[in-house]
Amino acid sequence: MKCIYCGNELKEGSLFCPYCGKEVQIVPDYNIYDDDYLKAVLAQENADTDAFADVNGTKAVNKASSENRKKKPKNSKKQKIIIASVIGVIAVLVIVLILVGMSIRKSHDNSFDYQVEMEEKAYDSGDIDEAIGRKEKSAILAHHLYVNSIVKYIASYYVELGGVDAICFTAGVGENAPHIRRMVMDRLSCLGIKCNREVNDKIRGEEGLISTEDSSAKCYVIPTDEEVMIARD
Repeated sequence: MKCIYCGNELKEGSLFCPYCGKEVQIVPDYNIYDDDYLKAVLAQENADTDAFADVNGTKAVNKASSENRKKKPKNSKKQKIIIASVIGVIAVLVIVLILVGMSIRKSHDNSFDYQVEMEEKAYDSGDIDEAIGRKEKSAILAHHLYVNSIVKYIASYYVELGGVDAICFTAGVGENAPHIRRMVMDRLSCLGIKCNREVNDKIRGEEGLISTEDSSAKCYVIPTDEEVMIARD
């Protein structure tokens, strides 16, 4: 090792130069070429780092753009599904409302009161054919209401009494309306009542058994004489 001030050789481990008396600087010999090489290496590393950053930045941007492009179709598809679902729900609601309205209208048009009302309007307007048609419909509805009321009474007493021994049809309708008797007995079939249709259709105004042998209760037609009963009372 040499003294940097006077250039004389120094002994290893010396702290001061014995020639010039200067303090010894314990550093390696400086080489200008090493310094240039180090600068070149550092410059190259900085350039590589910048290039790597640019490439990665470009890749990141490209990747983000690609992901956005991929997400857009999904979002678009999801939006289409939502829109289609909303349209479907609205369509179903509209159809339901239409069907409910039609059902209410049909129920109203088939009601007894409506038929009688339209019959009266037809007569007032002079449309006899329309009035006759309405009369037929109202008569049919009244017919069913009448049968329904009879069935209700028989069924309620059947339950109250725990069964019946016989069911008797009498008076004007009971004696002379085979179709009324048949409709009532058919409605009571759930209780085991069975109508002998052939016999029933032949009996008018006379006494007779109109149920079948395996019917749960006997059904009869019993004529009445109201005038005699009133006179006796």
